[in-house]
Amino acid sequence: MVAIINSSKSFHRPFNYNENKVAEGAATCIAAEGYPKDLADLSLSNKLNLLLHQSALHKTVERPAIHISLNFDPSDKLTDEKMTKIAADYMQRIGFGGQPYLIYRHKDTAHPHMHIVTTKVKGDGMLIPTQYIGRDKSEPARIALEKKYGLVPAQRDQLKALYRPEPVQAAKVIYSKSKTRAAIQNVLNGTLSEYRYAGLPQLNAVLRQYNVQAFRGSENSRTYKHGGLYYRALQDGEPAGKPIKASDLFVEMSKEEDAFNNKPTLAYLQHRFENFPPTLAAKSRLKKTLNLALHMKAPLSLEQFAEDLKNDKIDTVIRRSDQGLVYGITYVDHRDRNLSVFNGSELGKEYSAAAVMEKCYQNWQELENRMKEDSPRHHSPTIHTSQTSPASDNEPPLPPLDLSLVPNEIMSLLETLFGAEDYEGPVPYEHRLDRKKRKKRKRNNPNDN
Repeated sequence: MVAIINSSKSFHRPFNYNENKVAEGAATCIAAEGYPKDLADLSLSNKLNLLLHQSALHKTVERPAIHISLNFDPSDKLTDEKMTKIAADYMQRIGFGGQPYLIYRHKDTAHPHMHIVTTKVKGDGMLIPTQYIGRDKSEPARIALEKKYGLVPAQRDQLKALYRPEPVQAAKVIYSKSKTRAAIQNVLNGTLSEYRYAGLPQLNAVLRQYNVQAFRGSENSRTYKHGGLYYRALQDGEPAGKPIKASDLFVEMSKEEDAFNNKPTLAYLQHRFENFPPTLAAKSRLKKTLNLALHMKAPLSLEQFAEDLKNDKIDTVIRRSDQGLVYGITYVDHRDRNLSVFNGSELGKEYSAAAVMEKCYQNWQELENRMKEDSPRHHSPTIHTSQTSPASDNEPPLPPLDLSLVPNEIMSLLETLFGAEDYEGPVPYEHRLDRKKRKKRKRNNPNDN
């Protein structure tokens, strides 16, 4: 079992993420613990409002929402009832036993897993401590539950293969299969205030990961001149459906109590561009990772380079022209809380698309040269016979001798005479290629004659 705990300022983000999965048929809400009504009698507002009201009992808490995912090996056979029992046992062990929480079973991956949405604010207004909760409480709980319920133990080298958490808690917009407006709102809630970006192209590099795009229209359009902004869904990378005004999305998102700090309008985005750019520390950390990927892993293509970075939780958005030519690259860093977006040119010339492709070509050439050097330097000799007496210019040369007709004894003798010598001893100094001229040391001892 793998347990992952995330905290958030907003309850709407994890709640909408899971409920949108339910609406798409990719998840089911299997339990609502600590609620005054049965699950079947709870509306969407009932589920969310209890968490909001209890969190309001503590006025200064910054990240009251807790979103937990429990992930199991594909061979674990779990019913909804057993999942609910495991969830209740886990919550009790990490100190959330008396809290209200919702359990969602997801069906969108090969391994069984569930998501739990709860609050760290208790009914008396006190906070449940969550510092080092993963190390001090969640890890011991995981080990105990694996033994108690006969679950497949999760080893460290299995974590990436079993479950790779999404960059933010937002589901991709699937045009024609999900409610486009609600899905776009969920993506914006999960990305606008979480990432640091310096412009609209960098923001779109994030949004495209969720099949969403922000655009201002052409420079001559009325929307562009008046500072307007549209959002639209993407299908196979191309715009799909009717664009939605940012102002219309803001009217609906503003009904949520924490949405006023997460406006989708251009004015809000420009405020973030100017006041919340990516930090120098984030830039330095990303450059170190890129250097490692370029020089140590030695990718042979732009695609391989992007795949290597994905293993480090860095997505690359490769920009191509209508003719398919690469003209730019953007890096989206999802690591920890350091969520930042950079164009390659912002980091330096050596991280631009052209420089990366040039480095990949150099790596390919170096690999090809090493393969040539490592190939056998001598093969079975091919003997060409020639006349011992001077030949006339008009006489054609004799063809190569077919070695299959040469007796084994003669072949063995030829290998001995002409084959490379196997020498395992030290190379004499005068034959070394790396020898250097050595200066004689002058003796400074005054007693020497």
